[in-house]
Amino acid sequence: MASVLRPDSPPSRAAPHYEWQYLDLMRRIWEQGDERVDRTGIGTRAVFGAELRFDLSDGRVPLLTTKRVFWKTATREFLWFLTGDTNIRALCAQGVEIWTDWPLDRYRRQTGDPISRADFSARIVADEAFAAQWGDLGPVYG
Repeated sequence: MASVLRPDSPPSRAAPHYEWQYLDLMRRIWEQGDERVDRTGIGTRAVFGAELRFDLSDGRVPLLTTKRVFWKTATREFLWFLTGDTNIRALCAQGVEIWTDWPLDRYRRQTGDPISRADFSARIVADEAFAAQWGDLGPVYG
């Protein structure tokens, strides 16, 4: 694969723009990555130890996506992620339900209770013991 054409720019000690870093990493993974079998059976390609560096000093966060991003929800999830918590209770208490489907599905399968998503989230918030039993996601982030 040919390298991406870039406008000439003066050498800098700062990391390249995050979009170039991302594109360079994707190219490296495609060209040099190891094929790995994953839980989905689809397979992935990966390289060990890759990293991207971002300057956050100007108050901006790099975001690469093809989807619409609800910033308040994304920020709340990010702050929750930084706590290291894997239980959805704190997220549900803030009205963030992006992780609710997995524990809800597990609860429905194991109990046979056809509880609605809204009722499940409300119970997670209201009942600490219920949240401890049914709201934990396990190792969702590697």
